[in-house]
Amino acid sequence: MTIPAAAVHLSRKYLRNAGYQVAGTTGTLDARDRKALSAEIERRRDELDPDYRDKILTGSSNRQLVAHIQLLARDKGAEPGKIDGLWGTRTDFAFGQLQHYDQYGELPAPWRDPTPVASQANQWPVQERAKLIAFYGQPGSHLTTIDIPYVLRIDWEAAVRTQRITCHDKVAESVQRVLPRRHRAVDARLGHRTRFRSESQQARMGPRPCGVRPPRIRRVVARVGRGGVDQPGPAPKLRLDACPSGDATRIVREWSSTQKSAKQCAFAGSNATSK
Repeated sequence: MTIPAAAVHLSRKYLRNAGYQVAGTTGTLDARDRKALSAEIERRRDELDPDYRDKILTGSSNRQLVAHIQLLARDKGAEPGKIDGLWGTRTDFAFGQLQHYDQYGELPAPWRDPTPVASQANQWPVQERAKLIAFYGQPGSHLTTIDIPYVLRIDWEAAVRTQRITCHDKVAESVQRVLPRRHRAVDARLGHRTRFRSESQQARMGPRPCGVRPPRIRRVVARVGRGGVDQPGPAPKLRLDACPSGDATRIVREWSSTQKSAKQCAFAGSNATSK
């Protein structure tokens, strides 16, 4: 993740408050900033994570900047995770809390109730590690695989589809009850865009994901009548299978305006595809 410029300004502010001579005003570190940052990290070297201490002390100024932000966030009560000098999701969240503290003098309110609701139907345990383990078991245990009513695709490999997920035994029944209900509600709201494919298509490709149009086909197909391209027969038809809009518009315009023969249109379509 990219280090925001606001992190440089905030780090510089705390360095200045600690007595270091910093004078930069931009969102990047200058020579004085790097010198002050290195000195502060060296002063607090014992607070760095032992597995990453040497890499931070001998690393780049950006890594020392991240470590400084992590230390500042932890000082104010946030939880940046390990002081490793790496900007990840936990550090990013802790930095947002640090910004709130710097502006209002306190951490932002938690996003959920600090105490559990008094009345709950399922009697879930409170957020204490011992009680959670006693109720759910050790992390990674008591898992089950269930079917879901729609198709999921892997973000980094969209061709891989699945209709099964893994969850804890205690919530499996609830998940199997809620997801179909939600799927029906979305299907009713979006209408035809969520209808399943035909049975033959489902057998080959699975049901269509909610709200997703059919995949684009990267080709233009020209069909002619029974008589063939050069023989008399019914009027030829040009079928555009969801090709890119620019190519489709151009080909249809050429087809309509010049009334080329089927053979010429097929050639134009193949040229458009190759480009």
